[in-house]
Amino acid sequence: VSAALLIASFVRLTGVERGFDDESVVIATVDPPAVRYSSPEEVDQYYARLLERVRGLPGVMSASTTYSPPLVDNGFYTSVLQEGLERAEADPVWAGTVITREGYFEANGIPLMKGRDFGSQDRLGEPPVAIVSENLAETLWPGEEPIGKRFQWAEGVRGSAESFDPAFFPEEPMTVVGVAGPVRRTSLADGPDLEYYRPHGQLTWSYQYLVVRTAGDPSGVVGRLREAVWEVDPAVPVRRVEALSSRVRESVAPERFRTFLLGGFAGLTCFLAMVGLYALMALSVARRSKEMGIRLALGARRSVIVREVLARGLVLVGLGLAGGLTVAIASGRVLSGMLFQ
Repeated sequence: VSAALLIASFVRLTGVERGFDDESVVIATVDPPAVRYSSPEEVDQYYARLLERVRGLPGVMSASTTYSPPLVDNGFYTSVLQEGLERAEADPVWAGTVITREGYFEANGIPLMKGRDFGSQDRLGEPPVAIVSENLAETLWPGEEPIGKRFQWAEGVRGSAESFDPAFFPEEPMTVVGVAGPVRRTSLADGPDLEYYRPHGQLTWSYQYLVVRTAGDPSGVVGRLREAVWEVDPAVPVRRVEALSSRVRESVAPERFRTFLLGGFAGLTCFLAMVGLYALMALSVARRSKEMGIRLALGARRSVIVREVLARGLVLVGLGLAGGLTVAIASGRVLSGMLFQ
């Protein structure tokens, strides 16, 4: 029963709606050195050249960049409020901040529900804009049209230390230009985060992940992807290049291990129980073989003797089921913390 619960939980976890499509997607870390790209404009121009080169590779359907791909654990959160509200008037909402460039939603398979994607007009010096997740839009403006609404930073921040950059905290409110589908970014077991996306052109954060959607097997693009980065600038390191699907598998590795471990023990337990019951009944029949022979010789029907032997075995099975189900109910409660939904 415990193994069945974990297997059902694992199947449900791996089949949950993620909000993104990991099939045929490759991600790679890119970090232009500060000595070569010291200004925001130089960083922005570098990524524009890099994406132009990557999008021209054979087998590449779309490409973009982000600071926080799904299941990578580059979490960065800020508190936000609707425009015009003060912290004393309303409780701020914590939302994840995700940096992207144009084409990110297409490359990552995230649906853009309303509005537009980021574009070349969303650059340094222009009014700050954002794309909000559908659940954040419903939280901030329930029942209202979010496009054109504005929200502001409420002075709360948490996340990785290297993310605490002034560019993340605009003084003027951000205007919503689009609404994206919710994403399970930190874990498949956790619900979709409230989050908003900001254009890389208005932040120009140097460290980014390339997100590349391919037309077929993503492993065939890995080598060409490294070459494309080095063709633009051989001094830029490309650290980890992997399929996004491998991140998904890694994220459920503990649950997979527990499921297969307990499933293996459950199978071994059932096998030992069957062997033990068979041996016990075989010994019982062997000890009574003379008695059964005499009864048969005196006219007893074979079916009666077989029924007596089976009834004795079923009594043992019944006692085992009664005790086993009692323990199974208790073990189910113990396992509840490990089960998804």
